[in-house]
Amino acid sequence: MVYTSNYFNFKKLNLEKTQKGLSAEMLGFFFNPVIKEYHLADVPKNVSCLGGISALANYTMLGDNSYRTYVCGKEDAKKHGLDSCLKIPKYEVPACNVQVLKYVIEWNGCIDPISAVLSISEKDRRDPRVEGAIEEVLEEVFDGRWNREI
Repeated sequence: MVYTSNYFNFKKLNLEKTQKGLSAEMLGFFFNPVIKEYHLADVPKNVSCLGGISALANYTMLGDNSYRTYVCGKEDAKKHGLDSCLKIPKYEVPACNVQVLKYVIEWNGCIDPISAVLSISEKDRRDPRVEGAIEEVLEEVFDGRWNREI
């Protein structure tokens, strides 16, 4: 057993579980890295790291949305001027979606697999296809089989 503390609010992590149970419990210690999300009319220049559903689609056989999802850090969002880009309402289909993250761990043009899973919205997680792709990625990562080159 491992105990972790977040300012004395202890969480107990039971390492004697099955692989699937352990991965589900470990995800309870992680957080969604998305700070802000932009639905843009145009794809901004110099934003190329895939995230969210687009990264998950790159890692699995899941089909991507009709638009790409990109990620960048807070500093890059300011540098690229995302606040001044033309935004469109959520009910319309954007040219791209840009997620501003607390951290960016880029791996072969995509965000890392765990961050990709964590950045997917609850609405998208309810889709059975997305749910299956998430399970596939988590199984590979937590079983130690994640060694592929993309």
